[in-house]
Amino acid sequence: MTNAPAANGPSNSAAPGRIRAVADRFARFDLASSTPAWSSWLLEQDLSTALNAQNGSVSDWLRGFDLALEENNSQLTDTIANLIKDVVTLAFASARRSYDAVSWDWATDSLKKGVSAARSYFFLLALPADKATPWSIVGILRGLAGSSYYAKAHDMLSEDLERGDVKPLYEESMLRG
Repeated sequence: MTNAPAANGPSNSAAPGRIRAVADRFARFDLASSTPAWSSWLLEQDLSTALNAQNGSVSDWLRGFDLALEENNSQLTDTIANLIKDVVTLAFASARRSYDAVSWDWATDSLKKGVSAARSYFFLLALPADKATPWSIVGILRGLAGSSYYAKAHDMLSEDLERGDVKPLYEESMLRG
């Protein structure tokens, strides 16, 4: 038996509470402003807290960050983009094994409905290529349309846009605007 954190967290009722706690910790970085303030040390402490919670997981931390971006109506500024990069890099580097096992259904569901540019950028960087569904790829680009990060996202996803299951969906989405 191992003490390694669960990848997705258990399917019990405690997961929403853990995600809520993570979102509350991220809110203290002033995510509603265009210039949130954070430090690598605080991010490391928050990730450690999430992973060491009973049944805690890297999924809780990522989902809590996404929830904080959503609830604070975070705009995609260069500073927010840097925070997103720091969060994703730390999660991947510190919890690689559990990161690889995260179920991204929650992200795909959100992307299908439509999300802000900040959340789209988060998913662009966080969502592993092998977990990206056609809807999530198109959702990321739709969310970043009109932002200064759209061209970067389009370049990063260019090979995926040629996939037979993505191309028609993307073309339809672009026609609808």
